[in-house]
Amino acid sequence: MSVGSAAPATYAADTAPPGMNASAMGAYRTMADIGYVIGPLALGVVADLAGPVPALLLGAGLMAASGLVFALFAPETYRATNKI
Repeated sequence: MSVGSAAPATYAADTAPPGMNASAMGAYRTMADIGYVIGPLALGVVADLAGPVPALLLGAGLMAASGLVFALFAPETYRATNKI
């Protein structure tokens, strides 16, 4: 749920070019929904072929890899303001 919750959606909207929020959110939701469909099917195939432990390790590895890529390459969206 953490990958499909409000925080990643907010990040997608924050990093969208001006005037492109709708397109960014559409692309974000499309990719997330594709992942919701393909992910369980792919891990189910892995579980059938190799067993449940490799499937769980694959899922954990993919989550860790996506977190690492985000931590290394995602630009910061915080904008400091001088308002008091």
